This record gives sequence, C-alpha cells and structure tokens, in this order.
Amino acid sequence: MLSTILECFKKIFTDQLGLYSIQDYGEVFIFSLIIYKILRWLQKDHTKQLIFYVYTYTASMLVSYTFSFSTLFFTLFFMSPIAMILCMIAHQKQLQKNFIVPSNIDFNIHTLPTKNWLHLFIRSCLLAAYQKKNIICVMQRSDNLAEIIESSCNIYVPIQSQVLDLLLLSNALHQPSIFWINDSGFINGVNILWKHTLKNQLLYDQNENTAILKLITSSTDALAWTIDSNTRLACLWHQGKLVQNLTIDQLLKSCNTILQNKNTILPFNQSGIFNGTKNNTNHISS
Repeated sequence: MLSTILECFKKIFTDQLGLYSIQDYGEVFIFSLIIYKILRWLQKDHTKQLIFYVYTYTASMLVSYTFSFSTLFFTLFFMSPIAMILCMIAHQKQLQKNFIVPSNIDFNIHTLPTKNWLHLFIRSCLLAAYQKKNIICVMQRSDNLAEIIESSCNIYVPIQSQVLDLLLLSNALHQPSIFWINDSGFINGVNILWKHTLKNQLLYDQNENTAILKLITSSTDALAWTIDSNTRLACLWHQGKLVQNLTIDQLLKSCNTILQNKNTILPFNQSGIFNGTKNNTNHISS
C-alpha cells in the first residue's frame, strides 16, 4: 500500500517537474533568493516597519489574482515599480549604510591621543611661534561649537607628535591658523572660520579674533589661547576673561587646572590680569 502511494506521488512530481527545464528552475531559485535577501534587509530596519507593507502589498496581489479581480491585480502589478521607489525613499538611511565601507581600524595605542597630548600640543604651538606662525587654539569641552564655527578642513585625528608636525609644517595653514580641538585630545579641524552670526555681534572697532574668542568663551565652557610670535608669551581666554602674559608653563598649568575642575575660576587681580603673571619676565619655557 505504501509503495503504491509513493509511486503515485513520484509519478505526479515527475509529470509536474517535467513541464519545466532546469534553466527555469535555476531562474526561479535566483529570483527567490533575491526576494528573500531584500525581505531580510527590510526586516533589519527597526525605524520603519516596511516589511509589513511589502507583505500587505503582495497579499493584495495574490488575493486579487485568486478572485479574478483583474483591474485591481493589473493596477497593483504595474504600480509595483513606483511602490518600490517609494519604499527605497522611505528606506534611504538604511540603504546608505549598506554603501558605507566598514572600517577595519581598531582603536589602539597608535590611533589614540598621546598621554601627555596637552603638553605636546602647547609645545608644538610654541615651536610654531618661533617660526613666526600665529596659532590660535579653541578647545571644545561639553558645549558643542559646531553651531558657531565652521572648518574648511574637517578632520578628527588624535593629537600625536607626527600628526602635529605634519599639520604645522603644511603650507596650507592660514595666517593666523585657528585649530579646533576637544578636551579628549582630538583635533576636530584646522583653518577654522568664524560664522557670520558671531561676526555680526562685534563692534566696528573691535579686533575680530580677540572679540570672538571672548564671546565664545563667555557663552560656552570652551577655552582658547594663542602664543605671541614675538614675545613667546601666551594669552588665555576662559569664561569670557582674558589672561595675559602667561609663560608656557603657566599656560599649561592653567589649562590642566581648568580641565580637572569644571567650575574653575582663575584668580584675577583688579586689572584683570592673572595674579601669577604680575611679576613675569620674558622667561620662555621649553
């Protein structure tokens, strides 16, 4: 009895499968695989549940074909390319992610900032001052500065000796050149430009860079400094206050103090000058 049933099924499958060639089955397999991959890809996007709409659209076509709703079936069939385009537009973010080449770079000691990155950066600024290059540094902390400054050269590289040598020796640096760094030891950009929203707040007779640095540090928790190429003394802006005539050692110590204490208020005298600089000489720290 069992053998008879198996023979019947074998004959039915042989007759049915014999209606099509191997090429037909290969094409059906390829198209089925493509559809499966597309559905799996749509399922991965949790922001938009497009897989539900695809199943609904497909089920509508099958129902209309089964019950001979020819007008509805052909309308859905010919409208399917438009539906696919609309699906791609709604799914564009996930689609763009698939075209991004994954990075094989792992964070290690060579892709992280040097441990004493602040000392290294300030020393490099001093060396640039010896070469008559005016470097202005703006350090971003918890407040984002992207809304008020823009960079003509956006980079995100760790502060390391080789990186600084490459940047400071470049002929593409502006004069003066404004560096945008963060308190994690990364350089966000070089040759920074001030946005017009900042420039519009300045008075006619104000020095642009000085006034803007005061404005930025008073409205955010950022700090900024520059080193004079003639005297090799530094100016530090913090909380809208200007600290003048700092040696390199004092600049480094002040920056470390600010970074360690979020609510640091530097000691000023009545003239607005940092107390530690009242008796400064032209001593230059190495």
